[in-house]
Formats: sequence, structure tokens, C-alpha cells
Amino acid sequence: GSTTRSLSIRVAEHAGRSHRTGNLLAVPPQSSVRNHAERCGSPVSLDQFKVLGTCHDALPLRILESLYISKLKPALNDTMSAFPLKIVS
Repeated sequence: GSTTRSLSIRVAEHAGRSHRTGNLLAVPPQSSVRNHAERCGSPVSLDQFKVLGTCHDALPLRILESLYISKLKPALNDTMSAFPLKIVS
């Protein structure tokens, strides 16, 4: 998924931890990544993430995310697109 925040902050959110202290959050935000990691018995860590691309503005970032979703069809992403696309061959 896309984010406009730093990668370390986003990974901490997926792990259900404070990005400042590393402590577990009392009520972590919902995360498909964390749910998957818990089912597999694997902790969420920074080395499990990869930046596929970057943009300086939110709209191009959402479009880029949609293109990656369309191309890679990631299993943990339960949305069809971050931004509506009409891809023509």
C-alpha cells in the first residue's frame, strides 16, 4: 500500500507498535499485514518491506499504487485499486 509517511512509521503501525518507543499500542489500527504475520507466526519488521516507487504528491502516489495493484495483484491487498483506472492495451 501507499503512504505519505516515512517507511519506519508505517511499518511500526503494521506491527501495532509506537514508532517513537517501540512499545505495543493498546489499540493498534487494523492491519492485514499484522494479521497475516500473526497467522504465520512471523513478526512484522522493516526488512520485510520494499519501496516499489516514490512520488512527491498524493494523487500520483495513489495512481502509482493502483498500477502496482493491477500488475502485481498482491494477496494482502483486498482493494481493487487506490484510484480508479481504465487501463487500455
